[in-house]
Amino acid sequence: MKIKLLSLIMAMLLLNACQDQNNNPTDAQVNNASNDDVKYIHVGPNWDALQKLDVSTSKFKIKTSIKKSYKVGETISVTAKSARSGQLWVVFVDPNDEVSMMFPNKQAPNNTITADKLITLPGDNSDWAIQASEPLGQTIVSFIVTTGEVDLNDVLSSNNESTMNEALSILDTSNQWSIQTHVVSVSE
Repeated sequence: MKIKLLSLIMAMLLLNACQDQNNNPTDAQVNNASNDDVKYIHVGPNWDALQKLDVSTSKFKIKTSIKKSYKVGETISVTAKSARSGQLWVVFVDPNDEVSMMFPNKQAPNNTITADKLITLPGDNSDWAIQASEPLGQTIVSFIVTTGEVDLNDVLSSNNESTMNEALSILDTSNQWSIQTHVVSVSE
């Protein structure tokens, strides 16, 4: 009886594994985005790097907010609050898998964030703004806080195909970082 039951359980597990293998998404199929449980189409290595990042390895918490959808031309505003002081990096990965850094930028190069203090970007008296623009579709917005000497500026501002992989590998070696990721939609 035990052998039959064990055989039945093994057969069910094998059948389930075969079904799961056939249902695994490919790069062109829908995958699950981190943090927001939003489905998206995998578009390239930068999206993939963010999706595969194990956020449980971050060393402290950050809280962030951003609207879930924008119309082209609408001003984008975000907030962030970190449990530790450090540097804040706000990075967009658009539907074409291109990386752009919202913050820091030329008009606001100081990306210092103070522990437990809410920061709004752009601030009320800022002389800069970020407007939603094409390409239309889903964009990943990542808020990264680093402490110590970690500088992601050179990596994140480059037009290198492996940008996010390089930035995330720098984070892994620093041991003092946190990330919060959102998926937002841009439409006409």
